[in-house]
Amino acid sequence: MTVTASDPPVGVARFAAAASEPTAFQFIDATVEVLVTRMSLVGQGGPIAPEVWGVPGVYVLLGLPSALPAQTGPILRGRPGHTGDLLQRLRQHAVDADLAWAWRALLVRDTGRGFNTAQTGYLEGRLHDLCAAAAAIEHVGRADHDETLPVWERDELERRYLPYIQAVLELVGVPTDPLP
Repeated sequence: MTVTASDPPVGVARFAAAASEPTAFQFIDATVEVLVTRMSLVGQGGPIAPEVWGVPGVYVLLGLPSALPAQTGPILRGRPGHTGDLLQRLRQHAVDADLAWAWRALLVRDTGRGFNTAQTGYLEGRLHDLCAAAAAIEHVGRADHDETLPVWERDELERRYLPYIQAVLELVGVPTDPLP
């Protein structure tokens, strides 16, 4: 088999003993790890290791849309964000009454050198773009964009992280197909 730059990501999923526990996705050719969890599991003493996930990264809160979907309307809500401590930020969101609709979260971290604030800001902006353009996602939140990175670094983030994040979103049932 010949692998090209346009081939889909190759990954490994770590499933927990219980279906309700978080699932982690790592990729053969990237330093990105994506965790999909229920919001109810981000509290103190939960199954998510703070020494692993208390790091800079990006996330997408997921939940049901604000209104029942019409035949072609959104089937879920998505709200991206970025932070210096993923687990701490998700804990804040878990107790925020305005975010009670969010029942799942997708967390993203770099397992190599880690992310800096500009990188997470840029990735958050791209995730906002992805959610806003997707026909099946009710996009929630402002569309922050950090454009302070040089073009080569933005290109690297586009190539090394976004395809993997989008692949996991699709795998867990978040259709990212754009509006017609």
